[in-house]
Amino acid sequence: GHVNSSLILFPYSPTVNFINHGSKEKANAEIVWSSYPYHKGEWLNLSLEEMKELQKTGIMFDIVAIKDIGLGEEVLLYYGKDWEDSWNEHIEDWTTAEHEQDGMMHKNVTDTLGVHLNQRSNSDSIILTVEEQKIQPYPPYLETVCRFKPPAEKCQDENNDYCTIRWSLSMNEIHDNLCDVISRSSIDGNDWYFARMNITNSTSNETTRYHVEFLP
Repeated sequence: GHVNSSLILFPYSPTVNFINHGSKEKANAEIVWSSYPYHKGEWLNLSLEEMKELQKTGIMFDIVAIKDIGLGEEVLLYYGKDWEDSWNEHIEDWTTAEHEQDGMMHKNVTDTLGVHLNQRSNSDSIILTVEEQKIQPYPPYLETVCRFKPPAEKCQDENNDYCTIRWSLSMNEIHDNLCDVISRSSIDGNDWYFARMNITNSTSNETTRYHVEFLP
């Protein structure tokens, strides 16, 4: 995409999975319109409405090396100054803040991206409960998600209000559900979480409230 264009290109070649942003100095490749016969350069003169009617592939571009790229070396494109400035601004704003009497304390949550749980500090590995978030709220772009597969059989407690159950492992993202962490307790150095979530059965449209005990 470009700020002066109403058209967004969506590359779907598997090659794009191996390309990343690099600074102007580190970039070793660039994008050029393809010289391949199947590239329909005349489409670039069409209006957006005419382009929408085509409903097929036609515009193509090539990734061309501007430096020698060694075996196993990452392919880097310079996305441009506007993109770079926007990314740096996003990183700077990606903070949580805690008001204290002595001022404002900031924590940059991107510091833990890609860091294994065992290598994080204790404060970074803790998931805040609903009550703790009243004092130290998460920023609006973060939400708590629990990966939980509901049991096949119906489960109800004595109060006929919610189902209390132990967590079982699921690797499927389809089982990610918005949840509220009710409580947290430490047992043998591990944090156990008690979470609440409402899950609606897509077949019966019936909603069940689950209370689930998690060990991350």
